[in-house]
Amino acid sequence: DEATMSHKCSLQALDITTRDLKSNNNILGGAALLLAGDFQETLPIIPKGTSTEKINACLKQSLIWSHVQLKQLTISMRSLLTGQFTTHPHDLFSSVYSNLTTEYIKPELLRDMAVLAPTNATVNTLNYDLLSQLPSQERCYRSVDTVTDPDQVTHFPTEFLNSQDPPRLPPYKLHLKVGCPVHPLHNLNAPILYNRTRHVVKQMMDHDTAINKAQGQSLKVVGLDHRTSCFSHGQFYVGCSRVVHPDLFIYVPEGKIKNVVYKAGLQ
Repeated sequence: DEATMSHKCSLQALDITTRDLKSNNNILGGAALLLAGDFQETLPIIPKGTSTEKINACLKQSLIWSHVQLKQLTISMRSLLTGQFTTHPHDLFSSVYSNLTTEYIKPELLRDMAVLAPTNATVNTLNYDLLSQLPSQERCYRSVDTVTDPDQVTHFPTEFLNSQDPPRLPPYKLHLKVGCPVHPLHNLNAPILYNRTRHVVKQMMDHDTAINKAQGQSLKVVGLDHRTSCFSHGQFYVGCSRVVHPDLFIYVPEGKIKNVVYKAGLQ
């Protein structure tokens, strides 16, 4: 999958390896290889590379590409999910979570719905706005930040550590409400609590919370917050493909999204 992100040398290395393993001098040792991808979405990542270098590294420039038999889908599932554009974030929330104030306690509601965004800063803003709409009482949990090396305590005061918000770590102040969705950032107690599983807060005590598992990667309703442009390979396409029903809502302040495509990679 996503073969278009692969460097041409990786396919050529696979060809040499399979020939040696199978003692067969045919392409890929006579084995059939299924490659899936879209050159409009992703090309090989070349750090600080130019568009010419990216085109030169794609699979179409490989010596093996002439032996590839191309097959195209007759019906594009993504074209069926045209999405509904909105220019106000509140409309995005109400479209995705139309009954949030009355059905927030149901795990299946949060399992099948989500609002996606390209950056953590936008996600934090969305989380705060959605959390404020829940009718339950809010509770704040603070982390304990310390310096392990006693000699460095004066260089890194506690106030400075509290102000940091590094990725893959929870914030210093974690605001929660009963019914809000949460997920672990690391594996805690597999297979119950592991990374990227979705849960719902059921009860909050002084030092812990009770949660209900509500995992789901393919969603019924998805909202995309595009106030900040996507910066990663295929990020927007991935967001659109998370929904399995025609309920896709996209918040775009400008009313349109620029799709940057290297046309040379399609030829």
